[in-house]
Amino acid sequence: MICIINKMDDCEWSQERYDEIVGKLSPFFKQNGFVEKKNLTFMPGAGLLGLGIAKPIPTSACPWYKGPCMLDFINQLTLPETRSDKDVLCIPVVGCVKDDGKVHACGKIESGSVAVGDEITVLPSKRTFTVDAILVENTEIEKAYVGDNVHIRVKGLDESDFHPGFVMTQPGEVGDEKMRTCEFFQAVIMILEVENIISNGTKVMLHAHAAQEEVVFDKMLAQCDPKTLKPIKKDPAFAKAGECVIARLELSQALTLAPQAEFDKMGRFMLRDKGRTIAIGRVLKLYDSTHDNIIRRDE
Repeated sequence: MICIINKMDDCEWSQERYDEIVGKLSPFFKQNGFVEKKNLTFMPGAGLLGLGIAKPIPTSACPWYKGPCMLDFINQLTLPETRSDKDVLCIPVVGCVKDDGKVHACGKIESGSVAVGDEITVLPSKRTFTVDAILVENTEIEKAYVGDNVHIRVKGLDESDFHPGFVMTQPGEVGDEKMRTCEFFQAVIMILEVENIISNGTKVMLHAHAAQEEVVFDKMLAQCDPKTLKPIKKDPAFAKAGECVIARLELSQALTLAPQAEFDKMGRFMLRDKGRTIAIGRVLKLYDSTHDNIIRRDE
C-alpha cells in the first residue's frame, strides 16, 4: 500500500501537517493488515504539479523528505508472490449476458487459469458447465490467466444460473485448496460510522468481491484494541463508531469466501447500511456449518 499525502504545496510542505495526517491514518491502515515499513509507505506529494508523483520533490521545497517519488518507488518494488495459474481457479461472477442465444458469464480471474473445454462448477449452486469459448476484450482466446477480465461462453447452463457474487471454480477439488461456501463466518470488523450502535441481530449489507448479500451479526465475540487488534473484552453487548470487534456473522444466502490470511481478494469486505459504508472487515475463519446445525465453538 502506497499512501500519498496530496496537496502538500497548499501548506508549504509542512512536516508538522504531514506527520499529523500520517498519525491519523496509520491506525486505520493497521486495522486492515497494513504496517508502515512492512507493506505500507507514506509519501508527500502535489498532484497538480506532479511533485512526489512523477517528479522528485525539490530539496528547497521539502528538505525533510529524502525519499523517491511514487513512480520511482513503484519501479523499485519487489512485489510479494501472488496467486498464480497453478492455484485453484477462482472467478467471482460480476454478471451474465445472453447474446445471440449464447450465455456469457463475466468476471475477473483472481487465481488459477481456465481453458476452452474445461469443466467448471459454479458455487454455491454447484451447477457444472463446459467452457465453450473465452473472450478477453472481444478477442477469442484458448486460455486465460490470473488478472484477465473474461467473458466465458457457457455450454450447459442458462443465464438464470449465474448471479453476481457466485464463483466459478474447478469441480472435484478436495481438501484445503478448494473454494468453500459458508453461511457463517468469523471476522474482525472496524466500525467506521453508525447512527446508533451495532449489536447481536443487527442486519446490514455485506459487499465482498462481486457479491452483495444481507448479513446479520449473529454474535459479538470480543471487543479489540483498535491499534493492536488484541481482544480486550469478551462478549460485548454492542459496538459503536471507532470501535473494533470480532464477530460471528450469518449470511442470508450461502456465499463463497476465504480467510483473508489465505486469500486476500476473497477475505476482505465492507458493510453498508442506507447507502453508507459503516464498517470494513477481514474474514478470520469459515464455519463448517449450516443454518440447521452450526458449530458454536469459537477460539
